Amino acid sequence: MHKMLRVIAIYAIVILASFAFPLGLSAQSYAYVANHASNTVSVINTSNNTVVATIQLGDDCNPVGAAITPNGNYAYITCPNLDRVAVINTSDYSVSNLRVEGGPYGVAITPNGAYAYVTNSRGQTVTVIKTSNNTIVKSVFVGNIPQGIAITPDGTHAYVA
Repeated sequence: MHKMLRVIAIYAIVILASFAFPLGLSAQSYAYVANHASNTVSVINTSNNTVVATIQLGDDCNPVGAAITPNGNYAYITCPNLDRVAVINTSDYSVSNLRVEGGPYGVAITPNGAYAYVTNSRGQTVTVIKTSNNTIVKSVFVGNIPQGIAITPDGTHAYVA
């Protein structure tokens, strides 16, 4: 079901997503950037490189990882200092928080958008979150200080570094 392999992976904290606006407007692209020192996420319109929103995540969040669902509806941001993942609704920038033990650090979403995989650097685990209701499905032990994570295009493997 969820296969985990321990290999080196490349990851980033800038995630791009395309949104198709209703009413026939053209698609626009946005980048969600985790701002570690300011405890915020910047939303950048990549067509004109302007910040369109700054989302507050709370004191001591120190966000690190960011991933967006394939449909562009939600951004998942890790807050390692607070043991939580902030889930941002991209339509109104509202934030809900999910408790994830062990210092959530990296995050990746499966290609079908069904699951978010979160590395927990202090917990030596990867937490699997079902995105339809933001519940934790399970945690998988992976060993020393996992940080980066990438999921294969077919969604069958997660690579953890």
